[in-house]
Amino acid sequence: MNDRNPEETQVLQNWRRRIEYLGLTEEDGERLRRLWPVLEPEGPAIAEEFYDHLLRFPETRRLLEDPERVERLKRIQEAYLAEVFQGVYDEDYCRRKLRIGQAHHRIGLDSQWYVGAYHLYHRLLYPRIVRHLRTLGAGEEEITATLLALSRVMTLDLELALEAYFLAQNAALRQEKERLAMLSERLRQANAELSALKNQLEEKVAERTEQLRRSEARLRQSEKLAAIGKMASMMAHEIRNPLSSVILNLELLGDELEVLPADRAQEARELLDLVLRELQRMNLTIRDYLAVVRPPKVSLSVSDLNAVVSELVEFVQEEVQRARVRLHVNLNPELPSVCLDPEQFRLVILNLIKNSLQAMPQGGELYLWTDMEDGRVVLGVRDTGEGIPPEHMEKIFQPLFTTKEKGLGMGLAFVQEMVQAHEGEVRCESEVERGTTFWILLPPAE
Repeated sequence: MNDRNPEETQVLQNWRRRIEYLGLTEEDGERLRRLWPVLEPEGPAIAEEFYDHLLRFPETRRLLEDPERVERLKRIQEAYLAEVFQGVYDEDYCRRKLRIGQAHHRIGLDSQWYVGAYHLYHRLLYPRIVRHLRTLGAGEEEITATLLALSRVMTLDLELALEAYFLAQNAALRQEKERLAMLSERLRQANAELSALKNQLEEKVAERTEQLRRSEARLRQSEKLAAIGKMASMMAHEIRNPLSSVILNLELLGDELEVLPADRAQEARELLDLVLRELQRMNLTIRDYLAVVRPPKVSLSVSDLNAVVSELVEFVQEEVQRARVRLHVNLNPELPSVCLDPEQFRLVILNLIKNSLQAMPQGGELYLWTDMEDGRVVLGVRDTGEGIPPEHMEKIFQPLFTTKEKGLGMGLAFVQEMVQAHEGEVRCESEVERGTTFWILLPPAE
C-alpha cells in the first residue's frame, strides 16, 4: 500500500537528481564501506558522546527525560551509523531518512536542533576517520576523499530531514487555508443576516446622520483647543462607534435603491454617496486625531515587511491609477523579519502613499522599496511631486501643521508616533518641484 502524500512522492522521485547534484558516487560508498569494520567498534562510544551533548541543552533534554528511551535511541543511533557506512544510497535509503525527519517533527524537535545534530556527527566522526585512515597508511588525498564522501551522505540526510519539516509545514498551511475558508463562509452568512435587518434600521439613519453632522461641527471648532486629548477620548466613545454603524447602515440602504424609479434612484444614490463620503472623511479625521493625541498601542509580532507592503500595494492600486501615478515597487527578497503591528504599520505606509498622491495632482511617479542600511531594515517612499519648502521641513511632523486647504496636519504626526512605537526612525528629504523621499528605518527582529 502506498501511504505517501503527493509532496513526499515528489521528493522521492527526485532522489537520483539529489545524489547526482551532491556528487555522491559509488566510489564514495565503497570508501565508507571499507572504513566501517574499523570504525564499528567505536559506534557505542560515538552514540554515548552524541547523547551526552544533547542532554546538555534544555531544548533537546526535554525529549530525553526517560533513561530507557535514551538507551534505546543510542542503539538506534548505532544502527543509523551502520547504515550511513553501508554505501548503498538508493530510494529506500532516502525514504527512511525522510521519515526520520518526519518523526522528529512529530515529537516537537525544532529543525534548528536537528540541523545542529549533523554538525555534531561531523565533529565526532571526522577525527576518528582521520586517525583510522592514517593508521591504515592512507595518504592525505584518500583521507580528504573519504571525509568528502561522508559529508555528501550527511548533506543528503540533512536535505531529506529538512524536506520532512517543509512537508509538515505545507500540510499545516493547507489545514489553515481550509479553516479560513470555513470562517469566510460563516462571515458571508453573517453578512446575509445583517442585510435582512436593514429595513428596521432605515428610520434610525436620518437621526444618526443629523447627530453626526452636529458632531462634525463641534469637532471642527475644537481642532486646536488645549483640551484636545479629552475631546479625542470623547470622540472615540461617543462618535466613532455609532459612526461606523451609520456607515454600514447607509451602505445597506443603498441596496434598497433598486426598487425606486430610475430617475429617483439615481438622485438618491448620488445623495447617499455624498453622505457616505462625508462620513468616511469624518471617520478618518477622528482616527487621525486619536492616533496623535493618544500614545499608540501596538501589538508587535515577528512579521514580513515585504508582505505588508505587497498587500497594501494591491489595496491602493486602483486609487494610484486614478491619480494618474505610475507605481514602482522593488522589495529586497533577502530582507530579514521585523517586529511589527501589521495593522498599524499598514496605516503608516498608507499615510505616506496618500501624501505622495496629494503632492502629484497632475500625476507622476511613486517609488516604494525595501532594503538594508547599517544593520536596519529600510522602507522607502519617494514621489516626483511638488516637494516641501525648506522653511516647512522642521514642522512637517508637528500635529495640526498643514499647508493643504483641507488637511488636518495629522498624517505625518501619526507616522512619526507609530514608527517610534516600533523603535524605529523616520527621515525625510525634499526638494521643491522635484519631489519628496521618506525613509523608515526599523531594527530587524532578534
